[in-house]
Amino acid sequence: MKFTTVALILGLMLIIDLQAAEGAYRNDVCSQPLVIGNCFAAFQRFGFDASRGQCVQFLYGGCGANANNFETYQQCQATCGRAY
Repeated sequence: MKFTTVALILGLMLIIDLQAAEGAYRNDVCSQPLVIGNCFAAFQRFGFDASRGQCVQFLYGGCGANANNFETYQQCQATCGRAY
């Protein structure tokens, strides 16, 4: 019985810790600026605009991106849509 209780408590602590880490990552990515990059390509990308509180489309030059650079609107929403 004691083993089960300890295992349950450890499992709950792990779940809480993982959720906190995911939230911290999401907030860090979503607060980064939209970076067009230094190259001359024109890829349609999506990023989270923290000042507007939503995912927006922008043109990415092909190099020099940060993590706030998603290939689809759905990817941006899944990562940042609930961050703010």
